[in-house]
Amino acid sequence: MTRSIYILNGPNLNLLGLREPEIYGAMTLDDIGTACASHAKNAGFATTFRQSNHEGELVDWLDARWEDFDTWVATNTPEPSGSATGS
Repeated sequence: MTRSIYILNGPNLNLLGLREPEIYGAMTLDDIGTACASHAKNAGFATTFRQSNHEGELVDWLDARWEDFDTWVATNTPEPSGSATGS
């Protein structure tokens, strides 16, 4: 059975690569999702990659699916210091 990672992206990350690319870079959230899926697949994981501008929706997604994933990652900012993980 393939292990799985649930990747949740918080408010405004849908604008990565579009808003202020000179600060945040040119990669879009879709680019990041594709890279995550590729790296995860190479390590034997499947990914689910989602984004919402509403933090409550992120919590609802976790509550509804927490048993379906081996681990999860929630990002609130494009900087590593703003990331949270859990298992």
